[in-house]
Amino acid sequence: MRTSNPAFSRQEAFAPREWGGIMADLQRSETKARVSSTTMTVGGTTAKTGILLGLVVICAAFSFNYAQTNPGVSMPMALGGAIGGFVLALIIGFKPTAAPFLAPIYALLQGLFLGVVSLVFAKQAG
Repeated sequence: MRTSNPAFSRQEAFAPREWGGIMADLQRSETKARVSSTTMTVGGTTAKTGILLGLVVICAAFSFNYAQTNPGVSMPMALGGAIGGFVLALIIGFKPTAAPFLAPIYALLQGLFLGVVSLVFAKQAG
């Protein structure tokens, strides 16, 4: 299957399981091939997702509280988080090798944006 998505354009990501591709961890019992250290595993994915989610929640709680006490900074915080997150998403999409370094920054920017947006919705609700 061909795709123009830059994140999936590298064929190494979908290498056969004998080469240590994405499915190697799930099909390890079927093959005696050695799995490389760069193979995606369920445990590694879960850990990285938890860390990034934790960063989003911490930054969202901080920006919610900070914007609540300083209402003048809520719009710049929201715009900074949204635009910065969008730029980083584009960079990560076109240069996936930068993802390990940029993903935590992306999570913090998205937490900044989500905290301010949550505050706006909380104020509208009552």
